[in-house]
Amino acid sequence: MNTAEVIALVAGGLMTLVTGTLLFILKGYITDMKKYREKRENEEKAKDDLLLGLARCSLLENYYKCEREGVYSLKDREVYGMLFKAYKTCGGDGVIDQLAPKLQALPTSMPQK
Repeated sequence: MNTAEVIALVAGGLMTLVTGTLLFILKGYITDMKKYREKRENEEKAKDDLLLGLARCSLLENYYKCEREGVYSLKDREVYGMLFKAYKTCGGDGVIDQLAPKLQALPTSMPQK
């Protein structure tokens, strides 16, 4: 075996070693990035669920207050409208959808005696 063949053999072995090492490092990096992305997605989902729950709670609280008082004031209508729109945009549905018609049926102010 001459010098050129030895150099070619060593160079081929080094290239294989470097390529394998780079692939190993890259695989670890990709795995770490995937775990990080999944963690961030889970955190974002939890935040979305939390906000949706808070909006739902506020909408229900507003509804029960208005029902108890027998009045659906302009201010309450404005607040409920903004929250309801955001709630629906975030994917909320169910019981809250059934409350809107009931609120709309309430008077805007107390009847004068």
